[in-house]
Amino acid sequence: MASPLLVTGANGRLGRSLARAVAGRRALRALVRSERAAATLRALPEPARPEPNQVDWSDADALARAGEGCADWIHLVGILKETR
Repeated sequence: MASPLLVTGANGRLGRSLARAVAGRRALRALVRSERAAATLRALPEPARPEPNQVDWSDADALARAGEGCADWIHLVGILKETR
């Protein structure tokens, strides 16, 4: 199997769809900001359940560590709080 695919925003609608699409073909490592987001991912059925990793987006070293061993990254983070 290929190296894990790292996904930011995996707990959103697009991220969950991606998890289902690659289920059984590629492991997913999901970067999330909160425990609530991680719990959303842990609730997904196998084999579409990604490995959640809670990180602080402003911590470049933590992001690099979370991505170790992942050849491909997909960034799906959307607007956190829309304002004018």
